[in-house]
Amino acid sequence: MLPIHLYGSGILEKVCDNVDLKDKNLSHLIKKMFKTLNKSNGIGLAAPQVGLNKRFFVINTNIIRELPKDEKIRDVFLNPLIISFSNKKISSSEGCLSIPLISDIVVDRYEEIKVSYYNQKLEYCEKTLKGKLAIVFQHEFDHLNGVLLTHKLSQDQKEIHKKDIENILLENQITYSFDNFEDILKYLMSLVNDRNYLSYSSCLA
Repeated sequence: MLPIHLYGSGILEKVCDNVDLKDKNLSHLIKKMFKTLNKSNGIGLAAPQVGLNKRFFVINTNIIRELPKDEKIRDVFLNPLIISFSNKKISSSEGCLSIPLISDIVVDRYEEIKVSYYNQKLEYCEKTLKGKLAIVFQHEFDHLNGVLLTHKLSQDQKEIHKKDIENILLENQITYSFDNFEDILKYLMSLVNDRNYLSYSSCLA
């Protein structure tokens, strides 16, 4: 298992380096990534979320039963690129394994994108992704550029989620003294990391 880095960890805001496709340890890393993803009940996991400064992520949308067949996939995306995207955007309600306890963060995503990447067999691929699969790809692709869901929040959205965090802390009789969203979120994540807040079941090491 690989430990998941939470909001506040510096690596989550770095632009990742390309993967060396000749790296002999790559296959082992990919297996560990999928194992960590499965344990976390997530549908996507990017390398920086497990402390790796590498441009790749894994996706498994097979666990979403209601998805149409053409949006179901279990694959690794090495050195991915977004080649083009549709004009239309859709609102997506998302969560993130690096920001546990905070869900339903609404962001706008392109409805359809054309992408390129190398798969687990190191084959070059180009695909057009639509719907949920396109959304998941964009979410994970953001991670490779140091972009988190929190970077996409408006001030009004930050205030709403700040109140959610305050309620979590109050319900657990945890004292705090933070005025802004970013600081109180970092504090909540530090409690998760320190195991002092145990309502979140994860694969944290």
